[in-house]
Amino acid sequence: METGHILIVEDDAITASRIRNILFDNDHQQTLYARNHDDALYFIKNKKISFAFIDIHLSSERSGIDVAYKCLEVAQFPYVFLTGLADNETINMAKLTRPYGYLTKPVEEQNLISTLEVALYNFEHRRIDIDRYPSINANAQPKQLKDALDYVHKNAHKNIKTTDVAKHVNWSRSHLSKTFNEELNYSLKDYIIKTKVELVCHSLNRKKVKLKFVAEEFGFDSYVTFVNAFKKVKGLTPTQYIANKEKFTYEE
Repeated sequence: METGHILIVEDDAITASRIRNILFDNDHQQTLYARNHDDALYFIKNKKISFAFIDIHLSSERSGIDVAYKCLEVAQFPYVFLTGLADNETINMAKLTRPYGYLTKPVEEQNLISTLEVALYNFEHRRIDIDRYPSINANAQPKQLKDALDYVHKNAHKNIKTTDVAKHVNWSRSHLSKTFNEELNYSLKDYIIKTKVELVCHSLNRKKVKLKFVAEEFGFDSYVTFVNAFKKVKGLTPTQYIANKEKFTYEE
């Protein structure tokens, strides 16, 4: 059983209340409720959290995915996404934060509880296995590579280069790039671009923006660079992507 609070990040009070009741009925009495990004960050920084259910689309400027990235940065607990959106784009965005699960609403009691308990079990035993089986840990990805991935995820909105990542992990750029290719079968440069584009897509899905400002907001060198990077990852220009989503009208 967890020793801290279960945090529910959900902007719909009825949904949050139902989740709390389910948790209470299943002997998980310590819960906290955050309606938006800022409330969630307050609890993460000031309370002992053992687990979190995070709704992706919150009625605020910052999303549940933003909350999840903050969890990666400052917290040490598992979390799952709880949302009404199950399209591939949303799932791909969610995967970048490395959650322990993804549940679509409305969630049945059995699914919610089983997901919670499996995630808590796996999180705890992940730590135990690392300590118990050093040979497994020795054959895992190098710490510098994991640090590089974390750095890219946390700074993808900035104009970061491969040299910045290499400097952060104290490796040469050539050695980091070679290791990245060998371990992940992906170039470091392309990984940075892919992560940035996924963040852009998430932003485009949430709010109306002028595309010419997106390049600046997410640290692209220029608007042309942004369009080319987007098309390389998605196979579409940003304008074509937005037209396919058919959610809002954007200005270019």
